[in-house]
Amino acid sequence: MRLLAGLIATWFAVTASGQSPTFLSILDAAKVNESGRSTNEEFWNTIGIGPALRRTSARGITATFRRMDCPCSIELQASYTLESPDDFDELVQVSEGNQARLLLIHNQDGISKLVDYLDAEMSEYAPPKFSIYSSAGRTFVQVTTFPRGGTGLADFPADWYEVYENHFRWVLRVPQSGHQANADPARDYSTRFVDGDFVHGVEILKFVYSAGFVSGSSSGGASIEIDLWNDERVVAFSRPKGQTFFQFDRRRSETTKEFADFMLSEAGAVYDFPAERSKFYRLLGDHLLEIARDPRDPRHEWLRQLLDRERDVPSLEPVRKAFANAR
Repeated sequence: MRLLAGLIATWFAVTASGQSPTFLSILDAAKVNESGRSTNEEFWNTIGIGPALRRTSARGITATFRRMDCPCSIELQASYTLESPDDFDELVQVSEGNQARLLLIHNQDGISKLVDYLDAEMSEYAPPKFSIYSSAGRTFVQVTTFPRGGTGLADFPADWYEVYENHFRWVLRVPQSGHQANADPARDYSTRFVDGDFVHGVEILKFVYSAGFVSGSSSGGASIEIDLWNDERVVAFSRPKGQTFFQFDRRRSETTKEFADFMLSEAGAVYDFPAERSKFYRLLGDHLLEIARDPRDPRHEWLRQLLDRERDVPSLEPVRKAFANAR
C-alpha cells in the first residue's frame, strides 16, 4: 500500500512539474487505473495527454477521446530500433471500449518521452485496429476503423500514418474491407499490403485489391443464387521524394483509378441514381459480355434476369445485343 501511494504521489509530481512521463510510468499508471485506485481523468493527466479535443495535423479532423466509467486497458503495440539500441520508438495502444489512442514514445540516451499520440477516428461497431508495417526503411501505422454498417452494407476504411521525425503524419487512406449485399451483383471486397519500394526517387506502396461478386438482390430481386466472378488487381500509390501524401499511380497499377475506387467503394449510393447504375454496369462490362456471349454459361440465366430488370440502363445495351446474338 505504501508503494502504491508512493507511485501515485510520484505521478502527480511528474504531472505538476510538466515533465514527460516515462514508458514505465505509463505502464504503472495503467495498472493502478485498472485496480480502481485512480480515476480515468487522473490516468490521462498522469501520462500527460488529457482527454481534450485535439485537431490532428495531417487530416484536420477533430477527434475526441471520451472518458468512460470502465478502466483503461494498455498494451505494448510494437518496438522499433531506428539508429541504435539507445535511440528507438515504442508504440503503445491505450483503449476504452470502441475508442483507442496510440502513444508514440521516443527513447534516447536512456530517457523516454511521450512525443505524440494518435486517436483513431469514429469506430461505431468494433474497436479500431492498429497494424504496423515497415517499408523501405520507414515505419507506417495502419488504423482500421468500423464506422459504417447497416442492412447489407459495411465499410471498414484504413488510414495510413507515417512515423516521421517523432510524430505521426497521415499519408494515405485505403478501403480495408467491406461488403454490399443489397445489390445485383453483390460484392465483398478487401485490400492487403504487399510491397513497398523506392524507384528513382519515388516511394511506392502496393496493395492487392480483391472483390468477389455474387448474384444479389435489387428491385424485384433475383431468383438465382450463384457465384459470378472474382477480381484481383495490384493497385500502387506513390509519392516523389519530399512529398507527404501518396497518390494513385496509374503506371504501376493493374487498373484505372475509376475502377479501383468503384470496386472497393463506400458502396451505399451505387444504385440511387440512373447515372450511377449506368457507371456500375459499364465498369463490369467485360464480365457481363463474357457471360452474354455464351448461352451455356451457368450464369446466363442470372444475366437474363438482370437485363429484364434494368431495361433503362444505357451502358447495358452492348451486353443486351451480345445476349440476343448468342449462339
